[in-house]
Amino acid sequence: MSGQPARDPCRPQDTLIWALQRARSRLAVAIAAETKRTPLPRRAQFLETDARLRCCLRRLGAADRVGGSLPPGRTSAAIHDLLRLSGGDGGRAGAQELCRQLADIADLLETDTDGAPPSA
Repeated sequence: MSGQPARDPCRPQDTLIWALQRARSRLAVAIAAETKRTPLPRRAQFLETDARLRCCLRRLGAADRVGGSLPPGRTSAAIHDLLRLSGGDGGRAGAQELCRQLADIADLLETDTDGAPPSA
């Protein structure tokens, strides 16, 4: 066992964490596939987006451990967008497009997990 609590697919926070982890893995695979053709500034953008997603996951996990819940508004939109990315229409997106979509989702999650709009 990993020591992590079992995830309940009926809880929105669990669905969000699962979908965010899956999308982050897809981004890593897309980046690896395009790494030789990718200019350095774009690679930095990929890494920044990955770091933002990792930070969101940490905040969500911490909120889950202390019994916190997420505001429903933007979070439900993020879940919808992440699940759409996991489906067929987002499956063929290149690393740059996937990175852009995930950065938009990170904007939503950073607002919800911090309680304030993202800086930058």
